[in-house]
Amino acid sequence: GKTATLTKRAQYMIMQGIDPASILLTTFTNKAATEIKERIVKVVGEDGKRITVGTFHSICNRILRVHGHKLGYTKTFTILSEDDTNKVMKKAAKQYALDDGALKAYVSACKSKLLTPSKAMEVAKGMEKDLANAYQVYQDTIFENQSMDFDDLLLLPIELFKKNNDLLEKYQDLYRYILIDEYQDTNEAQYI
Repeated sequence: GKTATLTKRAQYMIMQGIDPASILLTTFTNKAATEIKERIVKVVGEDGKRITVGTFHSICNRILRVHGHKLGYTKTFTILSEDDTNKVMKKAAKQYALDDGALKAYVSACKSKLLTPSKAMEVAKGMEKDLANAYQVYQDTIFENQSMDFDDLLLLPIELFKKNNDLLEKYQDLYRYILIDEYQDTNEAQYI
């Protein structure tokens, strides 16, 4: 249903003369992104290859690979595996005698609400202050290692655009049309 409708919408837009390079189409899986792009190209031809199709994470990763230096990252930053994330999380939690699972849930919730460690500290009360401090330790550690976790791929482009209005305007001018598959399942970071 919805994915097929978005695919047909993109095909129609291109056939009506809209520049494919001005269309951004997001979906939730790499497999769906590949299938959508293939279907678009099948109907509109080679011009369809110019549309940007990907998951929220892959699109944000592309942006950070090009512009992450503005946040202090190299182009070769690494994306932490689940195991690596858990190891760093355990060390940060241990410093504050916290459960690493609770810290992981807290950090992920903060990032999905667009709360950086400093913002989390501003709103933290009581026991949350230890969680916010451990979040800062975790984030400092992965930054020092030029790494990001999966949630950073959504949070950091927003921080990048907040700090670089010219870059935000560049992407707003580039992508005049944004189509989102499974929009009802987006979180705050994806919505922004």
